Amino acid sequence: MKAYMQAFGKGSTREVVKARKSPALKAFEAPFTFLVDVEERTADYSAVKENPQSERPLTGGSFQNLYGEEGKGKFFAVMRENYRAKDTTYTASEAFINQWTSFRRCIEGPEGDRVTNMKKLLGSLLDHKGADQLAAEIPDELPARIYRQNISGGSARATLDPLLPREEQWVDFSKGDHRHQQITEETINGKSTAHIVATFNDAKKPVPSLHITGGRLLRDRDGNFHLRFDIGNAPAGAPLP
Repeated sequence: MKAYMQAFGKGSTREVVKARKSPALKAFEAPFTFLVDVEERTADYSAVKENPQSERPLTGGSFQNLYGEEGKGKFFAVMRENYRAKDTTYTASEAFINQWTSFRRCIEGPEGDRVTNMKKLLGSLLDHKGADQLAAEIPDELPARIYRQNISGGSARATLDPLLPREEQWVDFSKGDHRHQQITEETINGKSTAHIVATFNDAKKPVPSLHITGGRLLRDRDGNFHLRFDIGNAPAGAPLP
């Protein structure tokens, strides 16, 4: 497993540039104090020559996501570009949890050492552990918010368009309502986010277990959809985190 990392501290110009490159963070006007961009590629990763961002790789997988802190002890993630061949045993959910573990290890140290800590950790923590990764290494929670961006596929639009009236820019959804059910069960972004939560619950076995408590569906000026999933263990009807 190869790992590439860029870390940005508060006030850094590169941090701001990276944030602006995330349509979801821009659309939701999400604040942050620390942001890390992590990319992992399996050793056998091989992309198709044409349309590599819309076709499955020939072999292996590539997983690139953002992890950030929006306030003391409150974290978020942005799913950016995740591609894997059908026969790749290392799933996007496992990659996400592996990266999330690395990020949390990084920020547990003194703030001034965060970038250095991240560089040291990548070599040791981003090895392929998958389902065999010790539960003790995984944080006790997932990011409070997981963003999905630039959703424009035909099947996704068929589900999301009816949920967000044209005259509205965004709409919230909560566990137990029809929007929550359709987004998490009928869209690839929703199902894959739910799979991340299920993978975490299976590995960590928290009590009570985590789930997608709700979130927000947003349409930007270009007509692209963005989703924010709120993760927690609050019962249906409880306030979102």
